[in-house]
Amino acid sequence: MAQKIILASASQGRQNQLKRAGLVFEVKKPTIDEEALAFSLQGEPLRDIAEQLAIAKGVEVSRLYPKAVVLAGDQICTLGGEVFDKPITHQNAAQQLEQLQGKTHHLHTSACICLGGEVLWQFTTTTAMHMRPLTFDEIEAYVTAEDVRYCCGSYKIEGRGMRLFSRIDGDHFAIEGLPLLDVINALYEQGFIGLV
Repeated sequence: MAQKIILASASQGRQNQLKRAGLVFEVKKPTIDEEALAFSLQGEPLRDIAEQLAIAKGVEVSRLYPKAVVLAGDQICTLGGEVFDKPITHQNAAQQLEQLQGKTHHLHTSACICLGGEVLWQFTTTTAMHMRPLTFDEIEAYVTAEDVRYCCGSYKIEGRGMRLFSRIDGDHFAIEGLPLLDVINALYEQGFIGLV
Protein backbone atom coordinates (compact mmCIF):
# COMPACT_ATOMS: atom_id res chain seq x y z
CA MET A 1 0.00 0.00 0.00
CA ALA A 2 1.45 3.36 -1.04
CA GLN A 3 2.20 5.71 1.84
CA LYS A 4 3.28 9.35 2.08
CA ILE A 5 7.05 9.58 1.69
CA ILE A 6 9.20 12.44 2.98
CA LEU A 7 12.81 12.96 1.98
CA ALA A 8 14.66 14.45 4.96
CA SER A 9 17.23 16.20 2.79
CA ALA A 10 17.58 19.37 0.74
CA SER A 11 20.06 17.58 -1.55
CA GLN A 12 19.12 18.12 -5.19
CA GLY A 13 21.01 14.95 -6.10
CA ARG A 14 18.89 12.80 -3.76
CA GLN A 15 15.71 14.47 -4.99
CA ASN A 16 16.67 13.76 -8.60
CA GLN A 17 17.37 10.12 -7.77
CA LEU A 18 13.92 9.61 -6.26
CA LYS A 19 12.23 11.44 -9.13
CA ARG A 20 13.97 9.23 -11.68
CA ALA A 21 12.71 6.20 -9.76
CA GLY A 22 9.16 7.54 -10.11
CA LEU A 23 8.59 8.18 -6.40
CA VAL A 24 6.18 10.85 -5.20
CA PHE A 25 7.58 12.57 -2.13
CA GLU A 26 7.83 15.78 -0.13
CA VAL A 27 11.04 17.41 1.03
CA LYS A 28 11.56 18.45 4.65
CA LYS A 29 15.02 19.67 5.52
CA PRO A 30 16.25 18.49 8.94
CA THR A 31 17.49 21.13 11.37
CA ILE A 32 20.08 19.10 13.28
CA ASP A 33 23.55 20.59 13.65
CA GLU A 34 25.46 18.16 11.44
CA GLU A 35 28.85 19.67 12.22
CA ALA A 36 28.32 19.40 15.97
CA LEU A 37 27.10 15.82 15.69
CA ALA A 38 30.02 14.84 13.44
CA PHE A 39 32.43 16.48 15.90
CA SER A 40 30.91 14.50 18.79
CA LEU A 41 31.52 11.30 16.80
CA GLN A 42 35.20 11.98 16.14
CA GLY A 43 37.24 8.81 16.49
CA GLU A 44 34.39 6.59 15.32
CA PRO A 45 34.75 4.69 12.02
CA LEU A 46 33.85 7.03 9.15
CA ARG A 47 31.12 4.68 7.90
CA ASP A 48 29.53 4.86 11.35
CA ILE A 49 29.58 8.66 11.28
CA ALA A 50 27.71 8.70 7.96
CA GLU A 51 25.24 6.20 9.42
CA GLN A 52 24.63 8.19 12.60
CA LEU A 53 24.16 11.44 10.66
CA ALA A 54 21.60 9.80 8.35
CA ILE A 55 19.74 8.32 11.32
CA ALA A 56 19.72 11.62 13.22
CA LYS A 57 18.19 13.41 10.22
CA GLY A 58 15.60 10.70 9.64
CA VAL A 59 14.52 10.38 13.26
CA GLU A 60 14.21 14.15 13.70
CA VAL A 61 11.91 14.59 10.70
CA SER A 62 10.03 11.36 11.48
CA ARG A 63 9.13 12.65 14.95
CA LEU A 64 7.61 15.75 13.32
CA TYR A 65 5.69 13.68 10.75
CA PRO A 66 5.08 10.35 12.55
CA LYS A 67 2.59 8.95 10.02
CA ALA A 68 4.87 9.48 7.01
CA VAL A 69 7.65 7.23 5.75
CA VAL A 70 10.81 9.30 6.15
CA LEU A 71 13.90 8.63 4.06
CA ALA A 72 17.22 10.23 5.04
CA GLY A 73 20.81 9.93 3.87
CA ASP A 74 24.31 11.15 4.46
CA GLN A 75 27.60 10.89 2.65
CA ILE A 76 31.23 11.35 3.70
CA CYS A 77 34.16 11.71 1.29
CA THR A 78 37.50 10.53 2.62
CA LEU A 79 41.07 10.26 1.41
CA GLY A 80 43.07 8.23 3.88
CA GLY A 81 41.88 9.56 7.22
CA GLU A 82 41.02 13.03 5.92
CA VAL A 83 37.37 14.03 5.54
CA PHE A 84 36.37 16.37 2.71
CA ASP A 85 33.39 18.58 3.48
CA LYS A 86 31.21 20.21 0.82
CA PRO A 87 33.48 22.84 -0.74
CA ILE A 88 30.94 25.73 -0.69
CA THR A 89 33.24 27.87 -2.89
CA HIS A 90 34.74 27.48 -6.36
CA GLN A 91 38.24 27.87 -4.88
CA ASN A 92 37.70 25.16 -2.24
CA ALA A 93 36.32 22.80 -4.90
CA ALA A 94 39.44 23.28 -7.02
CA GLN A 95 41.66 22.68 -3.98
CA GLN A 96 39.80 19.48 -3.09
CA LEU A 97 40.11 18.14 -6.62
CA GLU A 98 43.83 18.96 -6.59
CA GLN A 99 44.18 16.76 -3.49
CA LEU A 100 42.01 13.95 -4.89
CA GLN A 101 43.37 13.83 -8.47
CA GLY A 102 45.43 10.79 -9.36
CA LYS A 103 44.37 8.98 -6.17
CA THR A 104 41.67 6.66 -4.87
CA HIS A 105 39.25 8.14 -2.36
CA HIS A 106 36.15 6.66 -0.74
CA LEU A 107 32.54 7.72 -0.45
CA HIS A 108 30.69 6.36 2.59
CA THR A 109 26.98 6.63 1.80
CA SER A 110 24.29 5.84 4.33
CA ALA A 111 20.50 5.78 4.14
CA CYS A 112 17.69 4.99 6.55
CA ILE A 113 13.92 4.69 6.57
CA CYS A 114 12.00 5.87 9.62
CA LEU A 115 8.38 5.70 10.72
CA GLY A 116 6.90 7.14 13.90
CA GLY A 117 10.30 8.38 15.06
CA GLU A 118 11.84 4.91 14.85
CA VAL A 119 14.39 3.47 12.41
CA LEU A 120 12.87 0.66 10.34
CA TRP A 121 15.82 0.11 8.01
CA GLN A 122 19.39 1.33 7.65
CA PHE A 123 22.12 0.64 5.12
CA THR A 124 25.64 1.96 4.53
CA THR A 125 27.95 1.28 1.61
CA THR A 126 31.45 2.39 0.64
CA THR A 127 32.46 3.15 -2.94
CA ALA A 128 36.08 3.42 -4.08
CA MET A 129 36.57 6.29 -6.54
CA HIS A 130 39.67 6.12 -8.74
CA MET A 131 40.28 9.64 -10.03
CA ARG A 132 42.46 10.30 -13.07
CA PRO A 133 45.53 12.54 -12.81
CA LEU A 134 44.31 16.07 -13.58
CA THR A 135 46.17 19.24 -14.47
CA PHE A 136 45.45 22.61 -12.89
CA ASP A 137 43.80 23.75 -16.13
CA GLU A 138 41.60 20.66 -16.28
CA ILE A 139 40.48 21.19 -12.69
CA GLU A 140 39.71 24.87 -13.33
CA ALA A 141 37.81 24.03 -16.50
CA TYR A 142 35.73 21.44 -14.64
CA VAL A 143 34.74 23.57 -11.64
CA THR A 144 33.91 26.42 -14.02
CA ALA A 145 31.71 24.18 -16.17
CA GLU A 146 29.81 22.45 -13.35
CA ASP A 147 28.56 23.92 -10.06
CA VAL A 148 29.91 21.53 -7.44
CA ARG A 149 29.94 23.86 -4.43
CA TYR A 150 27.49 21.67 -2.52
CA CYS A 151 28.71 18.30 -3.78
CA CYS A 152 30.51 15.77 -1.64
CA GLY A 153 33.97 15.35 -3.20
CA SER A 154 33.57 18.45 -5.44
CA TYR A 155 32.15 16.60 -8.46
CA LYS A 156 28.88 15.40 -9.96
CA ILE A 157 29.20 11.83 -11.17
CA GLU A 158 25.83 12.20 -12.93
CA GLY A 159 27.29 15.00 -15.07
CA ARG A 160 30.68 15.86 -16.51
CA GLY A 161 32.27 14.58 -13.32
CA MET A 162 32.15 11.02 -14.67
CA ARG A 163 35.01 12.00 -16.99
CA LEU A 164 37.27 12.55 -13.97
CA PHE A 165 37.35 8.84 -13.11
CA SER A 166 39.14 5.86 -14.58
CA ARG A 167 37.27 3.33 -12.44
CA ILE A 168 34.65 3.07 -9.73
CA ASP A 169 34.39 0.08 -7.39
CA GLY A 170 31.04 -0.14 -5.67
CA ASP A 171 27.48 1.15 -5.95
CA HIS A 172 27.16 3.70 -8.75
CA PHE A 173 23.78 4.86 -7.41
CA ALA A 174 25.28 5.65 -3.99
CA ILE A 175 27.70 8.16 -5.47
CA GLU A 176 24.79 10.50 -6.20
CA GLY A 177 23.69 10.49 -2.55
CA LEU A 178 21.56 7.40 -1.94
CA PRO A 179 22.14 3.65 -2.44
CA LEU A 180 18.99 3.84 -4.51
CA LEU A 181 18.44 0.20 -5.42
CA ASP A 182 18.71 -0.81 -1.75
CA VAL A 183 16.34 2.03 -0.77
CA ILE A 184 13.77 1.00 -3.40
CA ASN A 185 14.01 -2.65 -2.34
CA ALA A 186 13.50 -1.70 1.31
CA LEU A 187 10.50 0.53 0.54
CA TYR A 188 8.97 -2.25 -1.56
CA GLU A 189 9.64 -5.00 0.97
CA GLN A 190 8.10 -2.87 3.75
CA GLY A 191 4.99 -2.42 1.60
CA PHE A 192 5.43 1.37 1.23
CA ILE A 193 5.60 1.37 -2.58
CA GLY A 194 4.44 -0.87 -5.41
CA LEU A 195 6.40 -1.96 -8.45
CA VAL A 196 4.64 0.51 -10.76
